[in-house]
Amino acid sequence: LPGYRQPNPAVISRYFGTPSAAPDISPDTHYFLAQKPEDSFRIFVMGGSSAAGFPYGRFGSVSGMLQQRVKRLFPEKQIEIISVAMSAINSYAIRDFSDEVLAAQPDLVLIYAGHNEYLGIMGTGAVFSSFAGMHQLKLVYLALLDSHLFRLLQQVIIPLTSGDDPEVERGTLMARVAEGQRIPLADNRFEVGVAQFRDNIGTVLQRFKENDVPVMLGTLVSNEKDLAPFVSGDESPNADEYYQNGQTLAAQGQFGRALEQFQLARDLDLLRFRAPGIFNETLRSLAAEYDAILVDVESSFRRSAEQGLIGNQLLLEHVHPNRYGYFLMTEAYVEALIASGLLGDATAYPSTASWQEIPLTDVDLLVAEKKIKDITTQFPFTDEFQYRSELPDSIEPELLRLGEARLAGTSWLAAQQDLLRYYQVQNEHGEAARMAALLFDAIPNQARTAFVAGQLYFAARDWSMALYYHKKAIRLAPDNIEYLMMAGRSFMANKQPEGALAAVESVLTIDPDNKPARYQQARISQMLEQKP
Repeated sequence: LPGYRQPNPAVISRYFGTPSAAPDISPDTHYFLAQKPEDSFRIFVMGGSSAAGFPYGRFGSVSGMLQQRVKRLFPEKQIEIISVAMSAINSYAIRDFSDEVLAAQPDLVLIYAGHNEYLGIMGTGAVFSSFAGMHQLKLVYLALLDSHLFRLLQQVIIPLTSGDDPEVERGTLMARVAEGQRIPLADNRFEVGVAQFRDNIGTVLQRFKENDVPVMLGTLVSNEKDLAPFVSGDESPNADEYYQNGQTLAAQGQFGRALEQFQLARDLDLLRFRAPGIFNETLRSLAAEYDAILVDVESSFRRSAEQGLIGNQLLLEHVHPNRYGYFLMTEAYVEALIASGLLGDATAYPSTASWQEIPLTDVDLLVAEKKIKDITTQFPFTDEFQYRSELPDSIEPELLRLGEARLAGTSWLAAQQDLLRYYQVQNEHGEAARMAALLFDAIPNQARTAFVAGQLYFAARDWSMALYYHKKAIRLAPDNIEYLMMAGRSFMANKQPEGALAAVESVLTIDPDNKPARYQQARISQMLEQKP
């Protein structure tokens, strides 16, 4: 978009010699203004696939749900939310990205990371990594990535020294990463993973602190209760034995002791797709050391989980939350945001109402269901693993058709436009408004889309959101008489006559003979004069 920037969709290739060697992953598209407005409050989200909202994508993630939430809580603020989170990356990429995030002038950074530390790119046991376990050498490598000559050498040398592997593209990314990777608790690579996580995240926090950018650092959650260890090992007691002990204790109602056993099982799992418990200890320590705001996502999940044991009730498989889990994660950051006072006083808006507005459709759920089935029917999962389907008992035939189209390759943008038309035909103004709003959130330079969202919210009698989007429209097209007149109506519906008067007077500046504007000016002026 002209005048806008976005996270580089090919950024993953910087860690590989040639683009063809890189896995097919990228951050979601988030457009933000190249020239930061003076009144803007800019939030960046950093982390791996859970921070990115897998399997739902942007609008099921912390960034998407937070964007939906702040419209209600801080409607007068100009808030930009940009995510550079993506699958398969770990603290090295976060460290690498931090300077570029700083250059984009963030006012707040949210971090949720740790599950990819061992098997993510540049992890101590990663298949997509050179010099595994050599932390200082990896830091030199990251520093050299800024060198144009080094990049050229990468492109020449790596193709000459790397043979083609006919097996490399088989299976999901997770299956390819997992194959053959084993890191026992006593292995030096385990300690190296803990050390690199502390050093990288600590360095990131120090950089942001030196630049007066507050950071919210989230603790991690994983499936303890309903996911057996991926690889147990032969020693005794081993991960499987602890997991079975946990199941037995939970069945007996000894939930505190069961939790201890489940966590031991997770920490002894040789296939490290779940962050060990020491990572949350590290995050708490780093938050205190660098004055970051600790967001205790783990405690939030534990309060909502049955008997405090986190499992399939809130997670889709090993680490990725379901939609309610992502809502809980977002709410933890929202509560920290409100408590911080960074945006001033929040408008009272209950989270129960916010849950009804999460920006996911049945079509999104259908696509997410397919993604989860793709990974849980391959290694390292087994047929025994069961996750809870989130699909409704019945889906409208047209929504099912749109979902199948998405799975067949229709873009999110085209599918969203189809959904907007569908809900308009059904006269479901609230749902249609939500679709139009998401379209504008995705492509924020389209004044007409913002205006349509405002009109639909107005038809649904959701006055606050109608005004929110009408104001977005006139911010982008301040001379559009239609937008200004409708904004005036929205101001009046929200009992803000001063704003309505300013809107119609803007119309009269453009068109002094505009009769409707003249009439509204006189009516509102009289109302204000009579106001006690």
